Amino acid sequence: MHGHGRELLALGRYDEAEERLLEALARARRIEGPDHPSTLRTERSFATLRLAKGRNEEALAILESNVAATRRAEENAHALGTALALLGQALNALERYVEAEAAFGEALPLIEQALPEPHPDLAEARSHRGTALAGLGRFEDAESLLINAYRSLSTIEDLDPERTARAAGRVADFYGRRRDDAEASAWRERAHPNTR
Repeated sequence: MHGHGRELLALGRYDEAEERLLEALARARRIEGPDHPSTLRTERSFATLRLAKGRNEEALAILESNVAATRRAEENAHALGTALALLGQALNALERYVEAEAAFGEALPLIEQALPEPHPDLAEARSHRGTALAGLGRFEDAESLLINAYRSLSTIEDLDPERTARAAGRVADFYGRRRDDAEASAWRERAHPNTR
C-alpha cells in the first residue's frame, strides 16, 4: 500500500495517494508499531503529500513527531537525514528560515554520508537549503546551492522532469526575491519550457 501511495503521489494523484497512504499508515501502526522504520517511512510519505497539497502546518506537526521518533528508533543516517530535510521543507513553506536552516544543517551531512553523487534526494535537499539561506538573506550561499542542485538534477538520467523543473522554479523564486527580473524570467522558462 505504501509503495502504491508513493507512486500516486509522484503522479500528482493526491486524493488517491492520500487514501492509500492513510490505509498503509494505519496498517503499519497496528502491525509494526508507531516507531517501526516502515511506519516512520510511511509517515514521511504522508507528510510529503501534505506539503504537496499546501497543508504545511499539518506536515510540520507530522514531521516534528517523525524526527523525534526516528531519533528514538535509532534509524539509519539516511532515514534521519530524510526526515530532517522534509522538516526543513515544511519550515521553508512557513517562512521559518532560521529553523529550516538548522534542520538542513543537520540533514545534509547525514544524506551526504548515505547517498552517492549525484543523487536526486541529495540535490533536492541542497536546493531546499538554498531556499532557506535566501530567506535568511545569505544570497551568495543560496545562489550557489540552488544552481548547483539544479545542475546536478539535470544530469541524472531517467529522472522525473518535474523534479528538475521544481528546482529551476526555486532558482527563479530566488532571483525574483533578489528583484533580478531577467534571471527570474529565464529560470521560469527552464521550470516551464512549454508555457509561452
